Amino acid sequence: MKEKKNEINKAEDVTGSDMTGGVSVKSEGESGKELSKDLMAHYYHIINSKGLDWSHYIEMYNLDEDDDPIAHYILNWQRCPLIIPAVFDSAFYVERYQDIRESGENPLVHFIEHGENEARIPYSSDDISEPVLEPEDEDPDFVLLTSCNQIDWGEYKANYCPDTVKHPANHYLQNWDNLTPVFSGFFDTSLYYALYPDIRNNLINPLLHYIKHGISEGRIGWIEKQDYLEAGGREFDPSLKTLIVCAHETSYTGAPIVALEIARRFNANHNIVTVGLRKGEMHNAFLSTGFLHINFPHGPHVIFAKQILGELLKDYKVDAAVLNSVESLNFLDAAAYFEIPTVSLIHEYADYTLPRGKISRAIYTSDVVIYPAESIKLSGLDELKETTALRTEPNHIIVKPQGSIKFDAAVDTGESEASLRQKLKIPQDGIVIAGAGYVQQRKGVDWFFETCYYLLKRMRSESDPRAEQLYFVWIGDGFSSEDMAVSVWLSAFLKRAGIENRCYFSGHVDSVSKALKEVDLYLLTSRLDPFPNVAIDALDADCSIGCFESASGIADFLNEYPSRSVIAPYGDCYALADQVFENFETLTDRNGVNSSLCEEKLCFSDYTQVLESAIESAITKKSAIQNVIAENAAFKSRFDGTFYGMDFCDGDRQHHFLSLLQKGIVFSKPYPGSAIQSRFRVYSYSDDQSFSDYVTSVFADSENTREPVLRLPSESDELFSGKIAIQFHVYYKELIAEYAHYFSHLIDHDVDLFVSHVEPLTDAEVELLRGSVSGKLYLDLVDNCGRDILPFHRSYCQQLTDQYEVVGHFHTKKSVDCVGGIGDRWRTYLLQNLLGGDGVAKQVLSIFNDSKVGLVYAEDRHCVDEGTNMPYIVELTKKMGLQPQVEYYSYPLGTMFWARTQALAPLLKVDKSTFRLEEPIAYDGSVLHAFERIIPQIVESTGASIQKVYLAGTDW
Repeated sequence: MKEKKNEINKAEDVTGSDMTGGVSVKSEGESGKELSKDLMAHYYHIINSKGLDWSHYIEMYNLDEDDDPIAHYILNWQRCPLIIPAVFDSAFYVERYQDIRESGENPLVHFIEHGENEARIPYSSDDISEPVLEPEDEDPDFVLLTSCNQIDWGEYKANYCPDTVKHPANHYLQNWDNLTPVFSGFFDTSLYYALYPDIRNNLINPLLHYIKHGISEGRIGWIEKQDYLEAGGREFDPSLKTLIVCAHETSYTGAPIVALEIARRFNANHNIVTVGLRKGEMHNAFLSTGFLHINFPHGPHVIFAKQILGELLKDYKVDAAVLNSVESLNFLDAAAYFEIPTVSLIHEYADYTLPRGKISRAIYTSDVVIYPAESIKLSGLDELKETTALRTEPNHIIVKPQGSIKFDAAVDTGESEASLRQKLKIPQDGIVIAGAGYVQQRKGVDWFFETCYYLLKRMRSESDPRAEQLYFVWIGDGFSSEDMAVSVWLSAFLKRAGIENRCYFSGHVDSVSKALKEVDLYLLTSRLDPFPNVAIDALDADCSIGCFESASGIADFLNEYPSRSVIAPYGDCYALADQVFENFETLTDRNGVNSSLCEEKLCFSDYTQVLESAIESAITKKSAIQNVIAENAAFKSRFDGTFYGMDFCDGDRQHHFLSLLQKGIVFSKPYPGSAIQSRFRVYSYSDDQSFSDYVTSVFADSENTREPVLRLPSESDELFSGKIAIQFHVYYKELIAEYAHYFSHLIDHDVDLFVSHVEPLTDAEVELLRGSVSGKLYLDLVDNCGRDILPFHRSYCQQLTDQYEVVGHFHTKKSVDCVGGIGDRWRTYLLQNLLGGDGVAKQVLSIFNDSKVGLVYAEDRHCVDEGTNMPYIVELTKKMGLQPQVEYYSYPLGTMFWARTQALAPLLKVDKSTFRLEEPIAYDGSVLHAFERIIPQIVESTGASIQKVYLAGTDW
């Protein structure tokens, strides 16, 4: 036994002092990953605080007197299970709870931090073993589950149950909220939770819900691979790379036509997997182009995309994916989750793409983005700046218009159709002015006919005989007498304007490019239309073009190159008609200028070459990221995946951070104390650099030494003995109990509590607050004005400066403008870091035993800056005799902090009316938000230093 013990200890080469003293070692309990000094200390602190009896463990593994059993257990828990009789059995706990098995989390730490509160069972005994239901005691749920023929309980027992279980259905009913089981061919718990968050959020048993209600409601509990994967018309060649080409739908519309052409161009030297998120008329054309086609019969949900893509990757290595249109975003998310190199072709303006932020997500998720025109790119970048506050332009965006395709649906259908003039019975000497697209408001069909009306009116007023030769044709489907959105009103206009007899709606046309050869002038009157194929077809057919400024990428193109065209101010139909009239001779003269321009500048082969280079670039980028993760010492030693993260971070956090960094984007700090924004501002990445060298440089020089971070829990437990004031502003009274609980963590300190409140407090609320601190309670009923800042400023100036050494500022934060519970998570994070239990609050206050420290606040992973507050910062700093700083990247986000009262002395220079702002107050951009940002500057101006704190394992 002694020999075995020595073997284990020597292999780990760690003692109890190492645990708290902080060397970095390998722990099998962390799946072979390094446990940081702080996380080891955190685990040790949690376990040690329980005062457990370790005698059985010491005896079981024959530990020496100088061996620390807690340290030994933390480092060896997988090979040396812990049994504390009638208290805890680590092997039982891991076996019983699937989530613990899958996460690899230390079972005792989990039980202490979470499991005990969740009423999880810590050990096996006759007293707590699950009851076995006898037939007469069986409840309806048990009967329902056991009578369902589609559930294989043998599969469940093999995967989720201890051997002692009498019936797996009984085990499921008692443990469903801790499990995510799969019942093959019938029900996938994770899928159901993802599709229907109402089930998870309301703590409803998902399997029972599906059987009782979900099936009849048409909810989806299982997806079959064969419903999504359809064999294509080509054979798979293992010697070729595999490329996914995704279209948001397979209809006869612009973006899908481009996607189909891309697939056809690349299938000569690639295995093509085509994807259609919604099925349309070109389904068979897509199907015949690749060796495999992915359908989405239940809709393009990202969960379906992940599951089907995961199935595909089991059989094939996918080298890259091309995603056409921002409407392919869900599939893009899935591809990024599996770290597939991606190229996104974004054709849409952000103005009409909803929800807001969709374009931004596509930009920062893709490895390479291709826009067809600069104005469309700028629209996307404007949204990116608005939704993410990103100040710099990402480096992975290319501008290249797609080329001429000359798409003809008859090639795929085998049918042919009459010419446009024959179909509409327009004479050969008629002058045809055409617009094109599906009849909808965005396409500006009303603007087209309005322009035509003004042109006809002008020509008649000038007695121009050509007026009677004019015919106005809208090429495209969608016109219907039942369409109340557009068509009915068009008919009303045409009739009342007296031009209905010369206006036509062609309906569907197999080949728009052929139809345009019979058109004399093409008008692009869309309200917004990025770079429509039909406009390229018009140039190829040597049609003249009339369009509106700032309404399309075609306007950019025609402004750049000589052409037969006219461009009017945006939406000015009269001006467009006037320009057409003034240039009518030139515009109706087919002299080859436009067709030559199309051949030279809009060649699809050139577009394909750019796309091919983009694909190779995306592959290279992914390889560089994988290399950094595997080999870059600076990155491996400093990146903290438990700290880094954002709401949209799905998948591997290391890869997520590096992927953004490579594009010139940083949203979250990679580790506590990082000043990556300051570094990033002066040193951005470009593709001609070694990415690994760039990462090394960024990580070597991005420590915020001016505001260091103390990681909690720390070793310091020296009580701060100075007099403390807490200024607490109450707007949401329902949060008083929560804050009182946190304030009570300072009961051993000399603390007075100053409470400003906008509504009267009940006696119970007053007593709760009074009992939370050791000193006096002061109440101040205030107007709802200036949020929490005005009461703090007034209290500081009038009551706190002379009598207290340290002041803490807290308020009942909810941030109701933030969605998804962010406000609650944010508040909890700040309270845990500044007032946390288990000695955390005591350790935070002990920082002020260093007389140089003037401010303590919580480190935050979010990359922030001055926002829209610089004018207010200038105003506020001027009042204090300070100069605005160049950057405001670090401050008490949420305006909760501890400060030495003398370090806030410049606030005495600020007039009391400065912070008197009436509601409503903007989400950003006010003197209140400016104060939040300049708090560190105020403190430093007095010569005091700053200390940030971070409690391991917390986030928001």
